[in-house]
Amino acid sequence: MASPYNLHEDRIDWSRISEDDFNRAVEALLVRDYTNEHQVARAFDGKGGDGGIDVGVWRRSDNKILHIFQLKYFPEGFTGGYRAARQPQIRKSFETAWRNHEPEAWTLVMPRNPHKNEYAFVIDLPSGKDVNVDILGTAQLDGLLSEHRDIEKAILRNGLLEVLERINSEKAALTRSTDLQERIQGLQTLASDRSPYWDTSFQMTPFGYEEFYTPKHPDAMKHEPIQTRFMISADIENNDLKKSLQKILDFGSFDEVEIPPEAGKLERTGPPWVAPLRNNNDTAFFLKSRISMPNKKEIVTLDLRDQWGYSQGRFEGAVQGRAYGLRGVSVQVPFNNCLTAVIRLETPSDKQFQTKGTFDFKLNIDGALVDDARQGIKMLQSFAPGTSFNVYFNGKSAGLMQINDDREPWLSDDYLLGLLEDLDVVQQKTGLSFVVPDSLSPRERIMLRVARTLLGGKGTHLPEGGEFTMVSNGEHVELLEDILLNGSPVIFSQPHFPFEFQGSRIDLGEVTVFSRRVVTDDNEELRAAIQAGDIDGRQFQLKAASPETWRIYPTNVSGDEEGNPIFLDWEIPGLC
Repeated sequence: MASPYNLHEDRIDWSRISEDDFNRAVEALLVRDYTNEHQVARAFDGKGGDGGIDVGVWRRSDNKILHIFQLKYFPEGFTGGYRAARQPQIRKSFETAWRNHEPEAWTLVMPRNPHKNEYAFVIDLPSGKDVNVDILGTAQLDGLLSEHRDIEKAILRNGLLEVLERINSEKAALTRSTDLQERIQGLQTLASDRSPYWDTSFQMTPFGYEEFYTPKHPDAMKHEPIQTRFMISADIENNDLKKSLQKILDFGSFDEVEIPPEAGKLERTGPPWVAPLRNNNDTAFFLKSRISMPNKKEIVTLDLRDQWGYSQGRFEGAVQGRAYGLRGVSVQVPFNNCLTAVIRLETPSDKQFQTKGTFDFKLNIDGALVDDARQGIKMLQSFAPGTSFNVYFNGKSAGLMQINDDREPWLSDDYLLGLLEDLDVVQQKTGLSFVVPDSLSPRERIMLRVARTLLGGKGTHLPEGGEFTMVSNGEHVELLEDILLNGSPVIFSQPHFPFEFQGSRIDLGEVTVFSRRVVTDDNEELRAAIQAGDIDGRQFQLKAASPETWRIYPTNVSGDEEGNPIFLDWEIPGLC
């Protein structure tokens, strides 16, 4: 800090301080002391300030200026030999301030206590104008310093001497439990005293020492600007990364973009006491957009139109957030809890009559309700290439848009569509509700198709490996012996056929089950029991002998023209 004398003393000598240090100290004191919840003080750069303002105080409620301070570096005052040159300057400053702003109060600030003739000159400046005038001299300035010691310390700070004073202290052993805390707090205070505008906090990380700065006053960036810049290399070879960066810069994004260490660099600039940023060559950067959330519910409506302009589909969702870029805004809207649309709208120019936009859809139905998933897919299928639709925000039109003809249509998944259709039928027939499963084994998928077929009044066959447990009542010994030795046709009815899915046990109703050749496991104990006629209460595991299968149909089965039950094959896309 430039000064005609050594500033590292116990107090500021206002009569010997340099003009730059005087202005800096007074601006910091006034801005700090006159800013509160009702009013805000601001300092302006340049001689004469802004229309006669060096430091001004504004009322927050209506932004009316209340008080103007005029700083004059007149260590010798403005009487005697300085009267002719300096008094006209003061009068001109007052008249400029009154003409432009008409403040309630105007105060001259100078680095000495005023002479009685100087005070009389200032008091006579209004000449009938409704304004309170005063002079702020060294006595009042010292009083302000006593209330804001950190500002005085920042003005008087001698960084080299502080380091020399502390070097032996930091080498001392930490013998008491509070030593470390006291030294850290001392360093924290020392760091914050470096500036009247910024507080400093710091921490140690695995990558080294880091400093963080928070403003003491809203005008901190004006008086001591601290800027952090992130620079991206222009030599990025990854095309996907280039596209992601361009998208987030143009319209913002709801997904962060990972930038490899070699492609990005952080740089911080500011006053001499600001620590440079460290770049870790092993750590990637993540670029995120500023996202704003709606204060109240905002409905987005997509109204699909045919070639004659008639509505063919209508889908509604609520805005989840907005991300902003240089060219426009991205609006994120979820539909049916499983389909997320990102609408990118360009900021219209003066010559542009219609808003240009693009749409991206992301479908995620894992764990979604079946009804939501079906609606989400229906919506996705509706936006075929060439489709026109109106976009409304809370009923207000944002314009008519059209899907480009060269856009790839959504590729339908026949397995998924069949799965959702089966689940939908089961839901309607049972009144239960299911979610889309993450995965199903082939047997689980087949049994879901079987359940749908039975509930629809048709017959089908069960997957291989199915067994039924029969408990003998002591009769039909010959049948059991035939099953054991050769295999035999079996038919039986079951009043309640169970189907278990996602933790629910569903009753598919009364069914008839049969197979042309049924066998059971052969063992000596079973043979002996049959020969002895001792089979009452015994259990038999019955299974269809390959290539035969179990066939099953409901009691209310639909019949063909001859009255025979109608059987359907599974015909599951991608499975069988």
